[in-house]
Formats: sequence, structure tokens, C-alpha cells
Amino acid sequence: MKIHHALLAASALIATCRSIPSNAQEKDNSTSTESLRANDGRPLATVLQTLEQKHGLAITYEDPVYAYGPDLCDVTESVAKRPINHRILVPKGGAFQFQYAVKDGHSQEDTITLLRRMVAEYAAASYQVFDVQERSTKRGTEWHVVPVMARDKAGNFAQQTVLLDNLITIPKEKRTAMAVVDEVCRQLSIAWGHKVGVGMVPLNPLYAHQVEFGATNQPARDVLADILGPRMVWQLFYDAGLDWYMLNIHTASLPPPRPPLPSRVYSAGPSAQGSSVSAIPSSPGPRFPTALLIKYKLTPERITEIQAALARRGYYQGQPNGTWDANTIAALQKSQTDNGLEPNGRPRPETLEKLGIGPAPPLFPPKN
Repeated sequence: MKIHHALLAASALIATCRSIPSNAQEKDNSTSTESLRANDGRPLATVLQTLEQKHGLAITYEDPVYAYGPDLCDVTESVAKRPINHRILVPKGGAFQFQYAVKDGHSQEDTITLLRRMVAEYAAASYQVFDVQERSTKRGTEWHVVPVMARDKAGNFAQQTVLLDNLITIPKEKRTAMAVVDEVCRQLSIAWGHKVGVGMVPLNPLYAHQVEFGATNQPARDVLADILGPRMVWQLFYDAGLDWYMLNIHTASLPPPRPPLPSRVYSAGPSAQGSSVSAIPSSPGPRFPTALLIKYKLTPERITEIQAALARRGYYQGQPNGTWDANTIAALQKSQTDNGLEPNGRPRPETLEKLGIGPAPPLFPPKN
């Protein structure tokens, strides 16, 4: 089936990896308009993460398979410093803006309606169609944004096989939450026939939390949601050059001191059979996991230094902003791939040495 997008904007094909989320308000008595903007390779994912940060929502995101050449940007020649055996391809993306009305600090729409309107507007302005799934549990409500249609190699719209819809079985036993995540990725790799790897994750909570867990023929999404709970969410990014997915997990932002977006309550589906599991506990903290901020000494000044080093080598586009976000991780992964390192997106000493800034944090904040 082929979908026509009469409202496709020319800016949707701007090739940039720079994320520019922003929030604007226009006064109208007691009602105002929130405006979320992004201009990068994955603008929908960026706007969703901004919404999560503003309202403390647990929203996951999954990439489609980018297969059509014009939807991708080949940056191999600009970022590769030595010959490599694959192309470095990044989504072209473009600009996307979403507005919604707020009053007394919260949206005038319930969350599921807001998100479905967002993906509908994104479909009208791009070549990708997404759907929103709502999952209500005793631990809270989660929203999953999943791909429905995208362009195939010939440029025709094709139905997407959502990776996390695959059914998996995990024998019931006591193990770390990280071991469950690794097993989910291993089984998805077998089911899909291509690698599904673990990217940036909060190591301490996942390794320290022991659970007695099992699942029988459950969607991989439900297994992840059960083991992580609503305080941790994921972004599943597709790498067209390597033809694999990378699973990134982060701690969801806490709600600001104002009411979060209201939500209709839907009945929950059946829980994973044969499992005895509680959500991973988490305490208030920044969007980027506290454990990794401490482990890698990632102060805003240190992040700015890393982004500047990546920018000097052509991996990071735009002005360093001191925020460890998906675009910084993607830039670091490209640098690691180019230097023969595991592309895990983690600022380990060997990675930082390749960037010429060393493993130790700077004594003084870098100058902008």
C-alpha cells in the first residue's frame, strides 16, 4: 500500500545530526501553547524525549528499518579516518514542530490522545508512520511509540515488522536485570537474523538488581517493560550501515513540580507467565543515569569537552551543549566504529584517548 503525503515539507530532507529541542510559550489569558521543536536525524524521538523530560512520562521509541537511500545520509567520507568495510549511514530526518495547549501547567489533552496526534502530524510531514500503544500496570502507565510503515528499498511504503513484537521465552530463575536484558537482545538477534546489541544503559541498577524472572512466549516489549518498570525507558535505534539495532536504556525524568499530563486508564493485558518480578527501584535523579555520570565523571563541562572533540573530527554536528543525549551517543558510536572499537556509545578511557582528550575529566571547564 502506498501513502501520499501532500503536506511533505522540503525541510524534512535536511541532512543534519544536530538536535535542537526547545520549548516556547505564547500567552493567551490562562491558556498557553507549548511548542516542541527538533531538527535532527530522528526528530520524532527527540520531541518525545523532550515531552518525557517536561512531564515525567514513560515513553519508549523504536526506529523503523531505514532501507530507502534518499532517507539516509552517507557520512562515511566525512567521518571515517581510515578505510572501513561498511558505510556509515545516518537518517536524514529534518525539522519537526509539535504544539499543544496547556492550562494550569498541564495539557488539555490526555496523554494517549496527545501522542497519537503527534505521530499523525509527523506522518503528514515525513515518510514514516508510527502508532502509539498504551500499557497500564500496577506500577503506572507506559506509552510505546512503534513504527507501522516506512519506505522500502524501492521507495514504496511497506508495513514494518516491529522488532519487539517478537515472542520470547526465558526460563524462570534468579538473575540480574542486566542478564535479562542481554537475553532479550540475544533472542531478538536470533529471531530477526541480525544483531540486536545493548548500547548505553544504567549499569549499576541493572547489575545490582537481582530478580526471579521467567517468561513464556511473551512479546519482548512486555518482558522489557516488566523487568525495567516505568522508571526506565528505552530507545531502539536502527543502524542502516551495519544493519543492526542498538538498545539504549535511560532513567525516565521525574515530573516537574506541576501536574503531569492526565491519561485515560485502560485495562492491562496479561502479565508475563511464570514470572515473579518487581520493577527496578530508582531514586530521583537526572535524565542520564546517576551511576554512569559518576562512573565516567560526566559533568556538563566534561560532556561539552567530549562533544567538542567529536565535532572537531566531524562526528558531532552543531554547538556542544553539555547534554548527554541520543545525538552525542550516536556521534560517539561512529567515532568508536571508525577507530576499531566496540560501538557501545560509552565514554570509556580507550574511546576518549582516540579523541585526544584522555580518560580524566578536565581541571577547568572548556571554553565555548
